Amino acid sequence: MKIASIDIGSNSILLLIAEVEGSSLKIIHRDQNVTALGRDLDKSKVFHPQSIQDSFEALSNYSRTIKDHGLKVEDTIVTATEASRVAVNSKDFFSKIKDEIGFDITTISGAGEAHYSAKGACLDVKDQDEVIIMDIGGASTELVKIKTNPFNVESFVSLPIGSVRVTNWIEEGILNESLDSIKSNFIDKITEFRTSSLLCVAGTMTSIANMHQELKVFEEEKVHNYKFSKKQLDTIAHDLIEYKEDDFLERYPFLGKRAKAIGGGLRVAKFLTTLLGVDEIVVSTYGLMFGTALDKGIDDGFVFR
Repeated sequence: MKIASIDIGSNSILLLIAEVEGSSLKIIHRDQNVTALGRDLDKSKVFHPQSIQDSFEALSNYSRTIKDHGLKVEDTIVTATEASRVAVNSKDFFSKIKDEIGFDITTISGAGEAHYSAKGACLDVKDQDEVIIMDIGGASTELVKIKTNPFNVESFVSLPIGSVRVTNWIEEGILNESLDSIKSNFIDKITEFRTSSLLCVAGTMTSIANMHQELKVFEEEKVHNYKFSKKQLDTIAHDLIEYKEDDFLERYPFLGKRAKAIGGGLRVAKFLTTLLGVDEIVVSTYGLMFGTALDKGIDDGFVFR
């Protein structure tokens, strides 16, 4: 069965078209666009006008791709996450998308993010009974503990920290106090997920894995299941901590629009892996939209209300 799935995140909008049979999935087409819907969200509580325009354009392009693959736009599984839970204008924007493009968008809960990201990441996990997963998004980060056989989410926490959010904190001069607040308010929950080996999904960590290999273009086959140490992550963060957007683009041109928030993402990764006691990081290019494709839809219990 051919399925199209879209993940509308706080920093990027992702498209997956795949052939799904039972618990197996074959990738047919993938695409991504960085639209930064989480830009200035903590301050404004609304989607930024430029982000709205960029997101509408990305979804319009995706609709054409989906039709080219013989699928119906209205049958596409479309999820929205943390930025859409916060923005007071998300419902109006999503109504416009449904009316003018045809996508029916479902905003999911933090529990839904955890479930589907973990399910997607577990597609390629073998010989492990329990896995801890970290999904750094633009506005939130999910930590998930799962049992793999059969698949079950044992526990999760959704933290209000992500690459775009931290970038905003840096620009506002409130980084240190914001990180201290996350630590003091969530440390008890975070320590429940302490692990020596951490499986990471989503754009921040896949980008860091590509950067660690000093690749100029994104090479998925070299990033998927790539392993590096916490010490190596700390070295990357230390070396690049003063980089600006143009510096990142010059050294890592594959980043494109993601260059604006990758410095924030590096800080999130270093901050949380330290609190988690991580020694080894494993990166997966699978994630939320893989999970929704495998489930062939969204469970009503994961709809944000």
